[in-house]
Amino acid sequence: MNPIIWSETMEYLRLYFKRSPLKDRVFEPNFNMIKNEKIFDATFYLKRKVPMAIAHGTSRIFGTKSFKGKMDQLKEAIDKCNEVNVLFKPFTKNEWIFSN
Repeated sequence: MNPIIWSETMEYLRLYFKRSPLKDRVFEPNFNMIKNEKIFDATFYLKRKVPMAIAHGTSRIFGTKSFKGKMDQLKEAIDKCNEVNVLFKPFTKNEWIFSN
């Protein structure tokens, strides 16, 4: 069996984004490993979802067209991060099953 060593994977991701920064990034990519799923969910919600919802809602009321567009991009990016989390969860918890 060849398990994935997540600390190595994260280090490669850090190096990749350092050498190849994203062209239209909204914020600097940041990777932290949190072993407890409930703490991860709470942290993601408080650090990403709540601020994004406040900024997005505020942009709808007071924002310029450009700012509204950027907030829509941020909302989409946060939603995609959450989707990646859901898709990778079986692999990070060693719960994947391959069937024919």
